[in-house]
Amino acid sequence: MTPRKILCLIDGDGYIHRAFHGMPPLTNSKGEPVGALFGFAKMLMKVLKERRPDCLAVCFDTPKPTFRHEKFKAYKAHRPDIDDALKFQLPLAKEMAALWGLPVARLEGWEADDLLATLAARGVQEGMDVLLVSGDKDILQLVDDRVTVLNESKGILFDAEEVRKKYGLMPSQLVDYFALMGDSSDNIPDLSKSGQDQARLERPFGRPSGRRLHEPGPRHVGSRRSGGVGSRSMPPVRSAPGSL
Repeated sequence: MTPRKILCLIDGDGYIHRAFHGMPPLTNSKGEPVGALFGFAKMLMKVLKERRPDCLAVCFDTPKPTFRHEKFKAYKAHRPDIDDALKFQLPLAKEMAALWGLPVARLEGWEADDLLATLAARGVQEGMDVLLVSGDKDILQLVDDRVTVLNESKGILFDAEEVRKKYGLMPSQLVDYFALMGDSSDNIPDLSKSGQDQARLERPFGRPSGRRLHEPGPRHVGSRRSGGVGSRSMPPVRSAPGSL
């Protein structure tokens, strides 16, 4: 049986942010900051060398607000402004990836997570296995028998079993678990003051009586009815517009 081709999708923003905070403040001959770019380039080369994917794309956010900001005005509102040195390097990272001949995916109104999810779904439809390179826990919701997630900084390749080891849940249950827990990094509160206790209940017992706590909408995977658990959850969307 011929092995399936591998599509590798990289969370560009996540990794250049990590490179910025993990590398010394390097500068070029003009005194311009390049440390994040250097770290980002090293990561790209490592993935290409070690994983040898058949296809690869790098996904980035855009500066404009997304539909999540429209749904929840306080979304990421607490985050400080991006450091000027990182702000200088972000567009150069996109330019560098493009100059290497790597497809770069960006779409106004959508986050890199949504592009990762959408392109992963398309890759599976085309008969490929998909490797998502991201350190974002939200991406673990996409794991299934054809999609894995590489947290390159921790050296962990997440399949469904690795997700279960970490959270005590299967990937399909994470959307409810994260909704109950909230997400301080995105300024999303938990469902109630006891959100963390409620979330822990899903580990040994799963959803009450085996019921689904949400009904997926036609466009938003994991979206919930107003006032339900998912009003606090904003999972990756697998159906970003076809113009992507």
